[in-house]
Amino acid sequence: MGEGGKPIKVVFSDIDGTLVHYPKDFDRYAELGEVVNGKVFIRYNETGESRECRVLESMTGGKAFISEKTIALVDQIRAEGVQFVLITGARSSTYDNRRPNLPKVDFEVFENGGRCIRNGVRRSSCNYNSFNLLPHALELMICFCFFPTLLSILKEIDMQWTKMYENVIGDSSNATTVTPQLEDASERVGPLWDLYRRLSKEGWALDARDYVTNFRVDVTKSTGKTVEDFEKIKDELKALNLATSFNLGKADIYPSTSGKANAANCVLGILELTPEDSISMFDDDNDVELGALTGRAFLPGLTHPSVTAALKENPGWEVMPVEGFLGTEEALARILRAVKSANPQPAEKVLTAV
Repeated sequence: MGEGGKPIKVVFSDIDGTLVHYPKDFDRYAELGEVVNGKVFIRYNETGESRECRVLESMTGGKAFISEKTIALVDQIRAEGVQFVLITGARSSTYDNRRPNLPKVDFEVFENGGRCIRNGVRRSSCNYNSFNLLPHALELMICFCFFPTLLSILKEIDMQWTKMYENVIGDSSNATTVTPQLEDASERVGPLWDLYRRLSKEGWALDARDYVTNFRVDVTKSTGKTVEDFEKIKDELKALNLATSFNLGKADIYPSTSGKANAANCVLGILELTPEDSISMFDDDNDVELGALTGRAFLPGLTHPSVTAALKENPGWEVMPVEGFLGTEEALARILRAVKSANPQPAEKVLTAV
């Protein structure tokens, strides 16, 4: 893959710590300006270089930021005919809130691979002015008649995707929107929720809010529990058809057939491509298998010791020489150069997001 190699047809990218950055990570080397109308300038202390960024909200992680240049670079990569896939551990509601400010892409995979929007239409893309050639009365009638259909398109979840995990998560038929109304995790049926109830009784600090296929364990906030205690739980997961990885310092538990690498394999199957057709971008523990799958990867940073360890075994991974937003932009610029080098002519897109 890459320069002079096989044409690159798909990019898999993590979000947190990869495309998007948090003040707790960049306040060592950059200064955050004043937020005005959802935008802010972030200035690197040493070089004085600044970036205009969009502000993204999170249910638990506070504000995060993505640079406008990052958005533009993703657009340029897709303009070359390459599929771009966002693949994140974010819960459904966090992802839903962030969607309008993230790059437009071809697949949106969240909850560590558990849920997917294929060619999702963004809320801001729905423009009723498209009816302006019609008489005003007819325009209103069409809007009202088709409004429910428009709403379903705006948040189109691939239900067959999530259905793959029902042997572990239980019935998912009510999870038809990005942020569905769900039963309390303690009342849900399935091996994943059986484990949730057991760990809750044992005193672990758990979070299942707005997750359909996943729950989170905060080991550090679990009174009287240690990392060694959690390692014992990990040993039990395989027999339950479950898996775990760390994301933003917390352990996510999800179906063993989910996870970012399995999700990427599903996307490759849909597109009738192979891992050799792909490149990835990431930074954290829950991305390691994805990086191993694609072979070639670009890392804006190293968030977890497991990534540092895996780096030694994966010569196709490149760590960027600068942190944060500039590291993200450098990674995307390298991908764009590799795409142009390996793809002399723009490849025809298999699917096109609107």
